[in-house]
Amino acid sequence: MAEVYFFNSDELLRVFNPRSCANYYNDPNQLELDIKDFLLTSNNQKWADEYSLTGYDWENDFKQLIHNFIQNKGLDYKLLEKHCSRSDYQAIDEQCLSFRWPPESKPVIPEGFHLDPIHWSFEQHKSRIQIMLVHSGSWKEALTTLLFGFLFYNFHALQAKAVNYKYVGGTCQSCEKIYMTTTTGIKTKYCSKRCKTRENVKVLRMRRKEEQKALQA
Repeated sequence: MAEVYFFNSDELLRVFNPRSCANYYNDPNQLELDIKDFLLTSNNQKWADEYSLTGYDWENDFKQLIHNFIQNKGLDYKLLEKHCSRSDYQAIDEQCLSFRWPPESKPVIPEGFHLDPIHWSFEQHKSRIQIMLVHSGSWKEALTTLLFGFLFYNFHALQAKAVNYKYVGGTCQSCEKIYMTTTTGIKTKYCSKRCKTRENVKVLRMRRKEEQKALQA
């Protein structure tokens, strides 16, 4: 008998937002922590305890896409579509994302009887996502495919400047971390108020030193 689990797509979009993407660039370990927290809030303690990103090759592609965005180099679809295709992006927008593994194959004989085995699948109906596991041991693969779809969705949305995705990125002039900020706010060169304050204090101290040198001359 298949096992069925439910998740909320609105919550996924909230967790995987452009500002979070900057955090994952600066500290890739934060992604696994956020996934575990998402699973806990989705009332799935067992998966939260056992989940790990070990063995998944995502970090280099993710960082390259962030770098390209900050440098206004456009999307590298060869990288992006490994994790979230253009059709997946549209399906998430239309709240009808679906996927199955293995993918459905065409029958050898046209219009002939054909039965494809399904190991796992997920399907979105508005804000509700259903993961179905025919083999319970495949939960991690199914979950990660779903989560990465929503994580890499950001790059499509940022490029399209979709509603709530009008962001620009940069490198903090104080701590040199990557940051993302909305284009509707005040332009900044810092990732946080703390860094801005630290840099202002540094500039003020340098100015006072220069003034003291001038007085002693």
